[in-house]
Amino acid sequence: MIYIILFILLLLSAWFSGMEIAMFSLTPAQVRSLVMHKSKNSDLLQKLLNRKNRLLVVILLGNNLVNIGAASLATVAAIKAFGDIGAGIATGIMTILILIFGEMYPKAYFQINAEKIALRFAPILYVLQLILWPIVLILENLLTFLTGGKSRQQVSEKEFRALSRLAVEEGTIDFEEHEMIMNVLEFNDVEVKEIMTPKYKMEVINDEAEVDQVAYFMAQTAHSRYPVYHNDKDNIIGYVHVMDILKVLNSDKREQQIENFIQPIIKIKEKQKINLIFNKMRRKETHMAIVIRGEDVLGLVTMEDILEHLVGDIKDENDNE
Repeated sequence: MIYIILFILLLLSAWFSGMEIAMFSLTPAQVRSLVMHKSKNSDLLQKLLNRKNRLLVVILLGNNLVNIGAASLATVAAIKAFGDIGAGIATGIMTILILIFGEMYPKAYFQINAEKIALRFAPILYVLQLILWPIVLILENLLTFLTGGKSRQQVSEKEFRALSRLAVEEGTIDFEEHEMIMNVLEFNDVEVKEIMTPKYKMEVINDEAEVDQVAYFMAQTAHSRYPVYHNDKDNIIGYVHVMDILKVLNSDKREQQIENFIQPIIKIKEKQKINLIFNKMRRKETHMAIVIRGEDVLGLVTMEDILEHLVGDIKDENDNE
């Protein structure tokens, strides 16, 4: 019988620990969305989370009571079985059991399924709050006094994402605007290799080509800037701008080699974040960079690529309708 009670207390310990993470990982926007969709128990969930200090007291009080009960029961059982050394044995075993099965595992599982679990068990927490009301009230006031009655107000990235999704559902913004917000939030996380034009798609020019040859090539491919290579396409030495070529196309300079019009190009590593690349391009006043891995060229990225990641496709005069 004692082991059955001990098992039940461990389950309760796991439940209280999991509920703490499930309840407090929900953002106000998530809760508002649940209420808006009339999810079962959503109103009760919102009511509980409107008094977070009170909810925290209920959960921690319940968790500590069952942990103390489990530890005491285990100690009594161990002393009966092993004598005086039983207390030490019980302490060691219960510490491990509570850490793994009463803390780590339930918190991981409950966080993954936070919405579903919070909705399901909100009524139980509410009933516990009523049962423990006198103690909860005292401890809540003590907690409010110790924290000055203030909670830090800030909007996390997770909250911002939830607010954006909620705004789409309510019709405040359209899906394209939501996508733009998501892209802005990911701006610091995206690596340049994710948005670059790969090497096999690059339109490049040999530095020994002449102006009229390059002009014809540009007319066929319709870009504003072209990387220039020397001998090997992994050896990008700069780029040329179509306007520089057009300026001399009808002059005696059209017989010159393209090397006279090359502008310097920056090289960046494949895993650099696009926010850093964007700032670097602005500082260098350039619109193109070569993406490399060691000495090998992987592709190229332009300022337009970065902006398109944020706002979607940018049409210019060379794009097909």
